[in-house]
Amino acid sequence: IFDHVINGKKLERIYLIFYQSDEHFFSTFPTREYFKWYYAFLLKRGSFDLPKYGGELARHKGWTKDTIEFMTKVFFELGFVTIENGVLSVVYHAEKRDLTDSETYREKQRLIELEQKLIYSSADELKQWLDKRMAEKAGAYKV
Repeated sequence: IFDHVINGKKLERIYLIFYQSDEHFFSTFPTREYFKWYYAFLLKRGSFDLPKYGGELARHKGWTKDTIEFMTKVFFELGFVTIENGVLSVVYHAEKRDLTDSETYREKQRLIELEQKLIYSSADELKQWLDKRMAEKAGAYKV
């Protein structure tokens, strides 16, 4: 959206107001080890009633329920599990795929990076980033 707004414009001043309904930078981004453990857990069980036992699993592992739901969505997108009425079933013999093949996984990575840049950068760092974005867009759209 931002790239579209600045497309072809020479701006003298930009006022930024940041609002977000969820904080991504300080939320847990599961490590590869989290995913490995969770997948091994699902393989051992074969199926798992997420609505019924998800909170219990989260407490047992010290994870948040959001972390488990995120990993579940990634596994679903990658074809590692199916979900019916909240019950996960492992897809045995699923094709091996990298976590970054999941749009949900990549999107969370992007949101964390963007939040880091826009909210936790100094004013000078933010200005440099904005100047660079505008210069790139101006160059990309010249005829």
